[in-house]
Amino acid sequence: MPMDLQPELDPHLYCFVTVPEGYRARQISEFSVASVLEGEGWSFVLPLEVVKSYFLPVGLPQRRIVLKARSVPEGAALAAAVPGMLARAGIACNWVAAFHRDYVFVPEDRADEALAILRGGQEAS
Repeated sequence: MPMDLQPELDPHLYCFVTVPEGYRARQISEFSVASVLEGEGWSFVLPLEVVKSYFLPVGLPQRRIVLKARSVPEGAALAAAVPGMLARAGIACNWVAAFHRDYVFVPEDRADEALAILRGGQEAS
């Protein structure tokens, strides 16, 4: 990848959760780092401690990698390339694009490896 992604690993743990529309969604949304209203209800990305405090099911703990490089106008290419790099190493990820930067959520136990790949310090196998 020719662009310097400037990836930075967030030290916190996150979980992807879903709650029915109206189920304390407004309260929960205040803690969310990302949210989407789907037909089935709200999907949130929440800090693990918030998930536990609301007694929501804890899924696979994730770490967030912040891509500090501005991706515009290469946004679409970046959104395809980064998950591809991680997939070649067998690392699943969830991509979240925001206004100022992009975020990649990866399983907690693969976060350091994913960071090394995105920094270009390790080739995907």
